[in-house]
Amino acid sequence: MNELLLQLGAGGILCVVVLQVVFTYLGKKSVSSIENQVAADLSEIKANLKDLHEWRGALKPMVYNMEHKLEELHEWHNNKDEDGVFTWYIRKSLERSLSDLADAVQIMAQNTALQSQALEQSIKSSHDTLNEVKLLREDNSVNRRSQ
Repeated sequence: MNELLLQLGAGGILCVVVLQVVFTYLGKKSVSSIENQVAADLSEIKANLKDLHEWRGALKPMVYNMEHKLEELHEWHNNKDEDGVFTWYIRKSLERSLSDLADAVQIMAQNTALQSQALEQSIKSSHDTLNEVKLLREDNSVNRRSQ
């Protein structure tokens, strides 16, 4: 036996000691207490299964509702326009229209700038003309006095 213990080593000795303790504990435990524990565990499992069944019943309409909403969402996102583009993307025709509108606004801004310059020149020319008319009137009135 000593020779066997030397071959097993420390790990083997530890395993033998643990097995002796386990078997001693199991030998002291009565079969009826184990049966009682198993019966208690089974009744707890049955109660949990009943709760699980109730939860399943409560979740079923929620899952159906979610499934319906997902199908509806898929239908919305699966629609395509005349260009073959999904409608939840920017439509090509809308993109073209917006680009054309931006170009038109840019042209209007350039035209407005040109019109503003022309108006400023017209106003300046009008002021210059008024100043010249005033000078001519003054010269006329001075000439009349001097005659």
